[in-house]
Amino acid sequence: MKGQPLIRIGASVLIILLFLAMPLPVSANGPPPPPWLSVRVTNLPREAVYADILIRIDETDANFTHINESNLELFGLSIQSEIVGLNIDGFMSFTFHYRDAAADIYIERETITTIGRVSFGREDGHAAWLGRQLQDLRSNYNDMKIVLLGYSGNVISVSEQFSLPREFERGVWTDLFSLTYDHQSGEVSFSAWSNSFRVIFMTIPLIVVIMAVSISLELVTALFFGFRRKKLELVFGTNLATQAIMWVVYYRFLFHLPHIVAILILEAAIYAAEFYIYRTHKEMADESTSRLLKYTIVANTLSLIVGVLVFW
Repeated sequence: MKGQPLIRIGASVLIILLFLAMPLPVSANGPPPPPWLSVRVTNLPREAVYADILIRIDETDANFTHINESNLELFGLSIQSEIVGLNIDGFMSFTFHYRDAAADIYIERETITTIGRVSFGREDGHAAWLGRQLQDLRSNYNDMKIVLLGYSGNVISVSEQFSLPREFERGVWTDLFSLTYDHQSGEVSFSAWSNSFRVIFMTIPLIVVIMAVSISLELVTALFFGFRRKKLELVFGTNLATQAIMWVVYYRFLFHLPHIVAILILEAAIYAAEFYIYRTHKEMADESTSRLLKYTIVANTLSLIVGVLVFW
């Protein structure tokens, strides 16, 4: 078919963009970093039973809660525990004062009894895939302290203030595996790598499904508009290219923005780009400007609505 070059061009664009997105510093056989904050504590005092993080939060914060009762019950602590009422210059417990905090503050001691590990932001379901609490910690509450606690929630020691590397700094996505706190020296170190594109590879299956649904909807809409053969091939090639470019631009430049803001920016660009392609391509020369504009708006709006309802 004469339209085959369009399909090949669209597929080539997708393949090239994905290769450009390949994460060079990352081992292909290495496990992806977990979407939560893991804290390793070394030189643990024998009496330490729990380790929590303190974040700067107050009652005016939308994520503030006076007490996460479920976490009190989970760890067998009472509302009179010292950690619950602890407030050091505005730093309060993440586990007990960040609304619905997902935390495992009970210290799991390793073979060497002076080393233990706890975790924060380990959520279930869709939230776990997105690592929402980890994102929030790193974007909005990245100044913190580590506090070691005894059996009754009493404070044993509090670290100096430190800052987590933000999710997105200097145009680069930073993957945070964990941090290590040496109780004896007071030093905090981070295990992290920087990679703008790791996320796109972790989510390729979902991205492919979303692209397939979006392109299918736009092709069905094109059929209703009476487009056939070469025009359908143009619609397919155009959408394959714009969808591939959209995902790379999103993860490379816009991932740090609020999702709705990124969507509005990308969709506006896609509407404009696709309309321009249809309006200037010879295969659409017999279509009026108003009809092409109407198709672009209807097709993209339909795929946007379905995408939001199904995937977000």
